[in-house]
Amino acid sequence: MRKERGCLILVLLFFIIVVPVFTILNFDSIKEESRTTSAEEFKKFDKESWGDFKEIYNAYNNVVGAIGNPYNTTNYQIIVDSKDFFSRKSTQLNYGNTDEQDDYLSSLNVMCISAQTTCKYALKFIDSSKQSDLSKMKEEMERFKSAAILFSKNRATLLKKAGYTEEEIKNLINDLDSDLESVE
Repeated sequence: MRKERGCLILVLLFFIIVVPVFTILNFDSIKEESRTTSAEEFKKFDKESWGDFKEIYNAYNNVVGAIGNPYNTTNYQIIVDSKDFFSRKSTQLNYGNTDEQDDYLSSLNVMCISAQTTCKYALKFIDSSKQSDLSKMKEEMERFKSAAILFSKNRATLLKKAGYTEEEIKNLINDLDSDLESVE
């Protein structure tokens, strides 16, 4: 009976001391691996989302240019085509793998919806010349700019999570002007 009790105590000590130690050591190595994987995933996510941002931003810039002379048939068609583009693009922004990435992409979605609505009211204004359509178009243009600013500001946080150094982040953000055409 004493032998059995001694074995039972050894087994309990094993589970109380040894198993938690191995679990903690193994958990730290798993956590380290996921941190590296996570940084790589954030880099991939940044590349895709930044590419989408530039595409949306530059398409919007074309719309703003077309709105400057909307009675030109080519410019009118640019607005019509862009409205369709923004509608399609907003449905393609569902590639986030986490809630954080989905939140980040929501700014792009707001940009698409605002740009699409800008196009809608620009076309209505061209057809009707109503000041209410012009006012709504301007409101949507402001909404687009706010979402674009929010997306750009949040990119620094994303780049940090992707493992970039402060200097690399500074350089990537400073390259913003060369990536984008200016929006009036």
